[in-house]
Amino acid sequence: SKKKRKYPVYIASGYRHHDKIDIEIPATYRFSSIPKAINFESEFGKYSMRVTAVSEQKVVYERDFILKEGTYPKEKYKAFRHFLKKVHKSDLKKAIINKI
Repeated sequence: SKKKRKYPVYIASGYRHHDKIDIEIPATYRFSSIPKAINFESEFGKYSMRVTAVSEQKVVYERDFILKEGTYPKEKYKAFRHFLKKVHKSDLKKAIINKI
């Protein structure tokens, strides 16, 4: 059984993490699938990710994650964990490339 949380959720310092990566593959390969854009927000922060096709061999990956600092009631712990799990699941999205 799970223990009941006794203390509030405390995020001592919020932060923003932004990545932008150009990915280029050899001319003998093609992207057959790229992830769809994802955007969501909660009281704990924001997340966005998108992959933009520039050409048949190049995509640009952009990810932005903001975690807000603050103290949240212990009852919000489940929602906080859900937010972090959703971020993690979104980070696992993959592009597929195939040799032509």
